Amino acid sequence: MTRVLLGLGGNVGDVSAAFAAATSALREHVGVLRASSTWRSAPIGLPQPDFLNAALLIDTDEHPFRLLSLCHALEAAAGRDRSRETRWGPRPLDLDLPVRASTMAWSLGAAAASGIVAGWYPARRAARIDPIVAIRQE
Repeated sequence: MTRVLLGLGGNVGDVSAAFAAATSALREHVGVLRASSTWRSAPIGLPQPDFLNAALLIDTDEHPFRLLSLCHALEAAAGRDRSRETRWGPRPLDLDLPVRASTMAWSLGAAAASGIVAGWYPARRAARIDPIVAIRQE
């Protein structure tokens, strides 16, 4: 089993319900070890509502790309339409794979698959949202 830290975010609709539904669905595929409480963060870039955020520490044997695909399916189930949304804009659910506890190579592979390898936005976002701290505080 590999430990992976998932970041959850959203700022449209009933985000708490989207988090609960995603967590429940994830439990069918992975072991959820810990869940953080939620916190708010200001958006970066476009004017929009604040984001509600949380983090999950999971154990999984899923291949990184399969886990990414599962996350995208859960986002879609919550009403996210990547083909119609504004980049970095409002969304009902965003599941991020920022850190794998055993190695960063996996995380970089998952990030490359989702088109977010490096740059200004991910670095700025990471500076504001720290799911590792959230999990440690629980």
